[in-house]
Amino acid sequence: TPKEHILKWDEIEKIGKLFVKAGVDKIRLTGGEPTVWKEYMDIISDLGQLNLKSLAMTTNGLNIKRKIPELKTWGLTHLNISIDSLVEAKFDFITRRLNGL
Repeated sequence: TPKEHILKWDEIEKIGKLFVKAGVDKIRLTGGEPTVWKEYMDIISDLGQLNLKSLAMTTNGLNIKRKIPELKTWGLTHLNISIDSLVEAKFDFITRRLNGL
């Protein structure tokens, strides 16, 4: 996807606020791998301040282990880890990893 077609951090925050104002109380961040977004922690922190019942994120889990306590503190309520394969070599290939887990 061309970079100019991808939502920026401030646009995600603005849309989140509009959704909450319209009565939405659950937001899930997905789309590729959210943890590779430069500002993903800022996005979660900002969305976590909204009046949400659920702030969720789907990830392949590669970059998440050390961040779970912070994410919870900042408002993440649900974490879905999508495992593309139980075969390590295939998982590495799918997630473009050069080394094993």
